[in-house]
Amino acid sequence: MERSKILLIEDNRLVRWWMSKCLTREGFQVVAPPSVDEALRLAATNRFDVLVSDWRLPDGQDGFKVLTAVRQAFPRIISILISAEADAELTERALGAGFDRVIPKPMEVSQIVEAIKSSAA
Repeated sequence: MERSKILLIEDNRLVRWWMSKCLTREGFQVVAPPSVDEALRLAATNRFDVLVSDWRLPDGQDGFKVLTAVRQAFPRIISILISAEADAELTERALGAGFDRVIPKPMEVSQIVEAIKSSAA
C-alpha cells in the first residue's frame, strides 16, 4: 500500500511511541493520539486506511467499540486488533466483530506490516 494512513490506538504511551516510530520507518503515515476520545474525533474528520487498536482500553472502551465507531466513517478500513490476551476465543470474537487480523502481544512491527499488506491485497 502506498503511504497508507494508520490510526493507532494504544493506551500504553511507550508501546504507542515505539509502534508509531517503527511503522513510520516502514513508510506509513501514523496518527497515534493519546486517548480513545481524541482518536474517535480524528476519525470523524480525517481519512484513514488502517486501524490498529489494542483490545483493552481505558474508560470503559475496547477495540470492539472503537472498530464499530470507526467503521461508521470508513466501512472498508483495514482493521487489526492487538492484545496480550489474544487467545482463540478473543480471536474468534474479533474476527466475528469485523477485524481483519488479530495479533498477540508482544509482537514485531513486521507482523503488523504483513497484516496490512495481506489485507490490502
